[in-house]
Amino acid sequence: MRGHWKKPIVWAVAALSVAAFSGCLLSRTPAREIRYFTLEYEAPGPSAAAPLPAVVRVSLFGAAPEYDTRNMVYQDGAFARNQDTYNRWRARPGDMAVFFLARDISRSGLFRAVTTLDGAVTPTHVLEGMVTEFFERESAGKSEAVVGLAVTLVEAGQADLAKQVALSKEYHAVVPMDDRSASGAAAAMSKAFAQVSGELRRDMRQALAGWRGEK
Repeated sequence: MRGHWKKPIVWAVAALSVAAFSGCLLSRTPAREIRYFTLEYEAPGPSAAAPLPAVVRVSLFGAAPEYDTRNMVYQDGAFARNQDTYNRWRARPGDMAVFFLARDISRSGLFRAVTTLDGAVTPTHVLEGMVTEFFERESAGKSEAVVGLAVTLVEAGQADLAKQVALSKEYHAVVPMDDRSASGAAAAMSKAFAQVSGELRRDMRQALAGWRGEK
């Protein structure tokens, strides 16, 4: 007789468990799809001028803490940055910067060679930097993509510190978005990055125009 009172409790717990599980199945909604984006724009054509003798290695780029993520970042108020966890970049901004800058500099034919690999070829100059801005913001009721880069171009193996830095500059571009969507943000971000890439190539050409390899 002592154990008979436990049976109703056991059945009650079992019934509640089944009901809870059934409720979870009925209320469960499909997981929201995560979409991935990348920069996409035409690479520059080859320059008409003869390539300079420099060999440039595009080194690893970092990113400011608030933009060092694959999630798309947007401004949703003064001093505020938020992330869209359902719309993401295929790679972090610093990694995309290295790939697209190296591609653009190489396709332009401005220099004898361009590489991103350490040890693949001995560089005469190293381009390094940081993505300082990479986000969508609201301005006067309009959405726009913001891209910022801070770069330094140094001569490899140059012992004279006064001559080591060939270029040190910050770049900034703002491009209006055609529509307020993740695709619109990716398109505007691509145009903004293409703009700063073009400005950087122009400055690199000017900075190394007189370089002939003399130490």
